[in-house]
Amino acid sequence: QRSVVAQTIGQRRQELGVSLADLSEQTVMSRAALSRIENGLNVNPTVETLRRIGEALGLRLSGDFAA
Repeated sequence: QRSVVAQTIGQRRQELGVSLADLSEQTVMSRAALSRIENGLNVNPTVETLRRIGEALGLRLSGDFAA
């Protein structure tokens, strides 16, 4: 099952009508890498990768650490 992050990225991209090719150009990432993230095959993308995708799709990366 895909992670919440993967689902959110895929859903937002589709809502905006952005193709993987368009997102690839905006993020300077390969279409294959983006597809792997969306499909949950890359389960550990870097924060920088998520930041670039988020910036292109108007998403904000948020989270916190708690003990």
